[in-house]
Amino acid sequence: MKFLKYLFLALVLLSINTKTIYAQTTSDYFEKMRLERKEKKIKTISAYDYFDDALSKKDYFDENGFLVKKEIYGSSFITGDSYILQDIIVDEYKEGEDMSGTAIIFETDGSKTKDHKFSNMKPEIFFETSSFENVSYDKVQYLFDNKDNITEKRFYKDKEYKPTEYEKLLIYYDSENKPIESKFFTPNNSTVSFGKYYYNSNGLLEKEESSYDFQKGERVYGVRYEYEFF
Repeated sequence: MKFLKYLFLALVLLSINTKTIYAQTTSDYFEKMRLERKEKKIKTISAYDYFDDALSKKDYFDENGFLVKKEIYGSSFITGDSYILQDIIVDEYKEGEDMSGTAIIFETDGSKTKDHKFSNMKPEIFFETSSFENVSYDKVQYLFDNKDNITEKRFYKDKEYKPTEYEKLLIYYDSENKPIESKFFTPNNSTVSFGKYYYNSNGLLEKEESSYDFQKGERVYGVRYEYEFF
């Protein structure tokens, strides 16, 4: 009887240890992304909108895969030309830890308006933010499966939602653990949009497509990516 008791205890401990080994954290995730950029020698990633193929964002990395700068662009509806809106300089930091830096804000004519300092920003908020003058979310939470894949992203807005309410993005993977589809939900669990992901021959994300469910697939939005390498 004692043997069975100890055997049960050992199995419980083994189960706990196994879960611990495969417990991916947000810091682990960002470190994995950094190592992938370092391995593939990625210098910059530029994002272009489907609508007019105008540049919307450009990320700069050092040779170790750390993000050092982000540029956010707007575009003219008349000419389609891009113009810089924010130039985000990232101070030295460790991957997966709080981030700080300066967002230089510009007018549409290219004139500088002010410097916006940010500090102690969680990396998941930094990478999900589209404007560093007015941060979109108060909290972002990533959920992982036992293959270290992000299966759900939760977005909290304290001024708009109750503490228990959040927007969420569900992500689905192929047999090679690459995201291929996603669904975005509002706090009342209404589906807002569907996403699809496509990759180039090097396994790098080449484009993202999304469509709003109320448009019934009549229009597709998206972003395409270009890479520069060291």
